[in-house]
Amino acid sequence: MPAFIMGGNVMGTALVMEHANALAQMIVSEKDKLFDERVEALVKLYGRAEFYLKQGFLESIVCEFHRKKVEMIMQAKTKGEITEILKLSKPHFDGNKFVYTSPYAVEEEELLLWSLTSLQGPLRDEGYRRYRELFEKCLPELAEKLSA
Repeated sequence: MPAFIMGGNVMGTALVMEHANALAQMIVSEKDKLFDERVEALVKLYGRAEFYLKQGFLESIVCEFHRKKVEMIMQAKTKGEITEILKLSKPHFDGNKFVYTSPYAVEEEELLLWSLTSLQGPLRDEGYRRYRELFEKCLPELAEKLSA
């Protein structure tokens, strides 16, 4: 399945526009006690999104992950919250299903992480089911085409 979420557009035009928009919002915002932390977080987040694009992932998925995280960063009230937002969207397996331990996890990034993991070797059954569930939820049109 990893090849199915790969895309041909490695340029990242939409990602660059999203990032520029986020930085512009920062510049025009009122005095912000977390200005430096937000800018630093946006730069780190952009680097991570750029990494995903360089791996060949669909720009639409990468941009959606980036957009959601940017929104969280912009709404964060503390430096600690920004630090938590920047963490990878990794779920925890509770013995029955995968659950998020962070309210800042986003499904699009989890999908990207499952894809990267699947390139390292076969996924266990639980991991494959979660990967497929996310694929169908995040890319419903593509999932429908593939199952037809």
